[in-house]
Amino acid sequence: MSESNQPEIHESNEAKRQRMLGVENNIKIHDDKEEIKQGKFWANLWFNHKWKIIIISFFLVVLLITIPQMISTKRTDLNVSYFGPVYITGTLHDEMQKALCSVMEDYNGDGEVMLNFTTVTYQGKGGIADNEENESAFGKILSVQANQEAYKGINSEINSGHVAFYIMSKEVFDEFKGYFMSIKDILGQDYVIDEGMIYNGKGIEISKTNFAKQYPILKGIFSSDTVICVEKIYTTQNSEIEGAKRLFKAILEME
Repeated sequence: MSESNQPEIHESNEAKRQRMLGVENNIKIHDDKEEIKQGKFWANLWFNHKWKIIIISFFLVVLLITIPQMISTKRTDLNVSYFGPVYITGTLHDEMQKALCSVMEDYNGDGEVMLNFTTVTYQGKGGIADNEENESAFGKILSVQANQEAYKGINSEINSGHVAFYIMSKEVFDEFKGYFMSIKDILGQDYVIDEGMIYNGKGIEISKTNFAKQYPILKGIFSSDTVICVEKIYTTQNSEIEGAKRLFKAILEME
């Protein structure tokens, strides 16, 4: 008996039964992945790397949005804070910024003069009487609790060293005078100044400057009880200190 040259077929009993009955079986027995791999390049690329593509695309979109914003964002030239009894409204806030920017320069060299001006209304340890006269003068009368919270905010701000240039009441100045630079350290040993303007060796009574006289709308803030000063502690940035010195001098020299 001669051996057959036909290859031996290995099939299951069910497959053999269906073949003997003449049933046509069109069920795919190959792997769909293999079919995709044999397809076009981009189809294969997406199938094999779709999550990588999605993640990379996400980060590219984020970078395309954030980088231009970072490039176009202007940096403030100086931070200035006011601590005193006047409740500074939006109008007074804008007027103060305009006044200060009028004597400032582009300290950081980005082509624009920008100021970050923040305020804390604090009406002294004893507070002030809640009457129409004081409300008219200061804009708002703080409760005892609000006044206490304001003091905590002032203490936190001064100890942070984030701001170098301050406009503040004499009461606050006296409380923290150890933090501030002397007038000679701010202006230099040879700078000539009217001694009558100096308060406690480290502050200037702003009401005695021509700068204050140029802005009558701010007279409530620039009262005889208000001083300007420069803070320098270990956390204060040199750029803030130098900018504060320049603004301090510019205010004094305004004609």
